[in-house]
Amino acid sequence: IENTKLLSNYYDAITMWDVIEHLSNPKAAIKLSYNALKPKGVIAIGTPQVESFMFKLLGGNHPYFIRMHTVLFSPQTLGSLLEKNGFKILETYTYGRTYSFDYFLRRLETKFKILKYLRKITKHKFFFEHPITLNIGDEFTIVAEKIS
Repeated sequence: IENTKLLSNYYDAITMWDVIEHLSNPKAAIKLSYNALKPKGVIAIGTPQVESFMFKLLGGNHPYFIRMHTVLFSPQTLGSLLEKNGFKILETYTYGRTYSFDYFLRRLETKFKILKYLRKITKHKFFFEHPITLNIGDEFTIVAEKIS
């Protein structure tokens, strides 16, 4: 999005799922989105939630603290960025992810090596065939409307 040429006042909606935390200049992306949206157009952004309980509990060991994430937001900080750039917040909510138990363990074992052993003893196919959904507040969506 940072190098994209978008038409002005053209789009009804713009979405960014797991994008904004990777951008070197999120503010520029928000401004670009504002200019591209029609009056009353909507932007929806899904991103990690840096103020979640798990982020606070795990600190720098949280799996989302990775080099590719250049900026992490809370609903308040992203909401403020949107409001300062001409948007009205319509809704904010957390959401879960659905993966196999094995996937969750593999993500966590990058920071907690002991989980590698737990994953080895959970090789039963139940853990691979039955997905689980966890909503621990680590990710949120914010939906905002362009103020004309």
